[in-house]
Amino acid sequence: MRKVFLCLLFLALFVLVYPRLALAAPYPDKVGTDSIGESREFSSSYNVSYDIDSSGEASVTENITLINQTDRYYASQFSLTIGASEISEVSATDSSGSLETKVEKQTAPVGSILQNKQRITVKFAQQIAGKGKEYKWTLKFRSRDFAQKSGKVWQVSIPRVVETPDLVDYKLMLSLPVSFGDPATIIPQPAAESEVGGKLQFQFTKDQLLKSGILANFGTNQIFQLRLKYKLDNPSVLPIIAKIALPPDSAYQKVSIGDITPKPENIISDSDGNYVALFKLNKLESFNVEVTATVKLSLASLDNYKTLTGSQSQNLTSSQRYWESDNPILKGKLADIVKDGVPESNQEKARLINKYVVNTLIFNAGRLNDPQERLGSLTALSSPESSLAYEFTDLFVALARSAKIPTRELIGYAYTANNQLRPQSINRSIHVWPEYFDPKLGWVMIDPTWENTTGGVDYFSKFDLNHVVIAIRGASSLEPAIPTEISSDFSDNDFQDSPNIFAKISIPDEIYGQIPSQAVITLTNKSAVVFPASLLRLKASKIKLVLNKFTAQTVNELSVPAIPPWGHLEIKFDLRSDSLLETYQDKISLEIADRSFEKQIRVRPFFNARFFPIIVLGLMITMVGIYLAVVVLYLSNNRQQLKAALKLPRPNLKKKKLKSS
Repeated sequence: MRKVFLCLLFLALFVLVYPRLALAAPYPDKVGTDSIGESREFSSSYNVSYDIDSSGEASVTENITLINQTDRYYASQFSLTIGASEISEVSATDSSGSLETKVEKQTAPVGSILQNKQRITVKFAQQIAGKGKEYKWTLKFRSRDFAQKSGKVWQVSIPRVVETPDLVDYKLMLSLPVSFGDPATIIPQPAAESEVGGKLQFQFTKDQLLKSGILANFGTNQIFQLRLKYKLDNPSVLPIIAKIALPPDSAYQKVSIGDITPKPENIISDSDGNYVALFKLNKLESFNVEVTATVKLSLASLDNYKTLTGSQSQNLTSSQRYWESDNPILKGKLADIVKDGVPESNQEKARLINKYVVNTLIFNAGRLNDPQERLGSLTALSSPESSLAYEFTDLFVALARSAKIPTRELIGYAYTANNQLRPQSINRSIHVWPEYFDPKLGWVMIDPTWENTTGGVDYFSKFDLNHVVIAIRGASSLEPAIPTEISSDFSDNDFQDSPNIFAKISIPDEIYGQIPSQAVITLTNKSAVVFPASLLRLKASKIKLVLNKFTAQTVNELSVPAIPPWGHLEIKFDLRSDSLLETYQDKISLEIADRSFEKQIRVRPFFNARFFPIIVLGLMITMVGIYLAVVVLYLSNNRQQLKAALKLPRPNLKKKKLKSS
């Protein structure tokens, strides 16, 4: 009698939330001591549908066909593991009717990124044996973990399918309500699109899903209300100026800075585009700073400036602490990554590096409970199993810089509905991710950490509306300082983009002919949004406005850089009058951003200056001093000559006696 061995068929389906969504990644696990995929006892094909309703709940239907590749086995049981917070209405059927199902909550091992996993076990009622025999059955369940409305945006994501030798075909239909609107972005491009019965339908093929998961955004912008907390401390016995990073405007976000308590001395921009608030701390002083901000994220780049200077490119490809881009080990690893040829574009080079980082490092959730030490790129390379978001980011930055791609590190807030699948790595409220520069695209954000932890959601080709930048680290891998805590809410209220500039012209009431006087223009941004770079125009009737006192270069127009919210900028120059003796009234006029400011000034002869008598007296004293010095010098010389004369030898005169005749 022919022996028929019972075969347990395991299919691991990781439902990875983005922010609450699903990934179907079918691949067979081991059967007894053999792997189905290796021995190919079965081949499989899948016709899967995700039907999402207007509330975001999805009905998942998987029509599965198992084909025996041998007459020695038949499938008796099927297991499906789902990393979802909840599933309901689980059922399975075949041609004979309902199948027995069992749902068990799984406990993830320490350090695993998958928490709250649930396993569906299906027992098959039929024993289909024989080579070439097909067993068709259907699994259904419902979940709210496949789509979620975050603020103004619906987001849907299905990570990529894992390729196995037994996988013959995989088709997926994603159905969404027309009320979601057309997708602002969808990756990959669907193989087919249609609208049927009030539903948008998107079809995807096996080849597409093997390369990339599905990522769809329905909405073009998102608005967050942020509350940031910072801790400032001065252990020194001398006063210091402490710096903290505020959310900056960037290619994909616009910022409105609300309250800052206590008020800073100033808010400036640094070379990376950060908004840096300056606080004066007295000796041994410490205090907390609280900031509120509104941030509007956009999928489309807001930045048309797509060039870097030579010095900028050099700085953004240099080796630094944690980014050891010139290390021979990293250079050797880069050579392995591009062994099939170095792509021409920065984008394609970055794609290869990102793929390597995602597939090599292992997110260690166990480290989240310990004091977090930043390991750096070299340690990440040697100990990939110990990685958090810093290690994913540092390794990408170091490898990209080694490939001469300008790269920076971004630190901020990233909204997540599932901290196990999309973790915040710093104090459980702050995230880290990189961005690289491409001359054709400008700055491009990616997230290798979340691409790894979600099992393949594509965070390289298209980004999301969940990442808020707080600090940009390019010139330094350690600065500026970041918040210790971040909290947020979604907002439906857009902020008004209306910068308000005020100019103060600080000059003396009077100046005097041919005597330079210093003037200071203070430009203050009295609004919560950035004042953009502008042209400042200065004008006076007769007075010369000298910007460079060494070259006497006059100025009538001046380019003013962007001024951060609530920040101020000082411009210093000299006022000069060519007339020595003339008295007249003049006016300094200033124009910037369609606003005008002016200050009256009076020019008087140089001898009317209040300090003129002092100058005259000083000149007289100087002249008398010079005269006395000359006299003293003259007398001193004469005295030397007199002394020299007195020391001359006298002639030896001897008296002769006269004889008398």
